[in-house]
Amino acid sequence: MLIFGQHPIQIRQATAGDLPLVRALFREYQASIDAQCCFQSFEAELADLPGSYALPGGCLLIARSGEAAAGCIALRHLDDKSGEVKRFFVREHYQGVGLGAELMTRLIANAQNAGFESLVLETLPTMQSANRLYERLGFVRRSAYHSSSAPGITHLSLSLKRAPFE
Repeated sequence: MLIFGQHPIQIRQATAGDLPLVRALFREYQASIDAQCCFQSFEAELADLPGSYALPGGCLLIARSGEAAAGCIALRHLDDKSGEVKRFFVREHYQGVGLGAELMTRLIANAQNAGFESLVLETLPTMQSANRLYERLGFVRRSAYHSSSAPGITHLSLSLKRAPFE
């Protein structure tokens, strides 16, 4: 369990009551990125939450420390065998305690439980901490997985196939 200050950080599937906090986190995430190419149809996405991140094909996790939102991560169904990681964000105040790694680990477990064989994501060179985490978790560079990819974006994938004797 992660502890921040006097409060444990709890990570769970976002509920309808969490959606205002999720929207706030998504907006902070948008403001922290200096590339509007990542936010096509963003207002519609916010209005429709959980939208494509709803169970069972998706996942929308929120991390909370007491009443405060600390971070979030989302997964959406991309095709029969893969999911796309979206909106991975940890508020600056909560960075450095392992929250990002815990959010990503839980999302990976959810993707495996949903039967996905791989995950894909887009990242930017400026997301240095996230990129180091992706590398530690085994994500590798790949070609663009959709036609609307913007210049400067790096595409990564992670195989979720387990070895036969695991």
